[in-house]
Amino acid sequence: SGGSSGSPVVNIDGFAVALQAGGRADGAATDYFLPVSRPKRALECLQKGLPITRGTIQCQWMIKPFDECRRLGLTPQWEAMVRENFPKETGMLVAEIVLPEGPSDTKLEEGDILLKVNDEILTQFVRLDDILDESVGKSVEVLIQRGGENMEVEVKVGDLHAITPDRFVSVAGASFHDLSYQQARLYAVPVKGVFICEATGSFKFEGTDSGWMVQSVD
Repeated sequence: SGGSSGSPVVNIDGFAVALQAGGRADGAATDYFLPVSRPKRALECLQKGLPITRGTIQCQWMIKPFDECRRLGLTPQWEAMVRENFPKETGMLVAEIVLPEGPSDTKLEEGDILLKVNDEILTQFVRLDDILDESVGKSVEVLIQRGGENMEVEVKVGDLHAITPDRFVSVAGASFHDLSYQQARLYAVPVKGVFICEATGSFKFEGTDSGWMVQSVD
């Protein structure tokens, strides 16, 4: 129900396993949860007086079922290895969006199947995020499969905080801030430039809604 975001999700044994993150607004019985390992790590960093690092290589991954991975070129040998190591898994991580001019640009491509990071077989977002969060400013070795061929690339991990807006400016009734990684990912554009989050006042034009990017200034 509305207002429950941030509440613990408790399993049958009474243990908190996730946080309520949101739900469908159309009445469907669908909810979205944040794995408890993420806020747990942040809490432990706070308790130790350490910064809460967030890493990114500006590549969006999606879990694709094994049959779709096979169509993308996943070899029988790698599928068998993944199934052996993770018998409960039904798919693998596949590159969905690679942002231009980001750390992954020219190194990863859409449709690349993730096999290993730093020589560790990965199939889930949580472990991938853990590695990236611990590697800000460093490079990671990424093994992918593209069209049935294995490729290993070295990708430098960027700081997600550095590309997250932390201030805004109001001018003539409109509000501006740096383009965020999330908005850049939505439009598949480089993480740079200005985003108008409230297009009102002098910047309210006919047929435009709040939330657009400034591409040029005359």
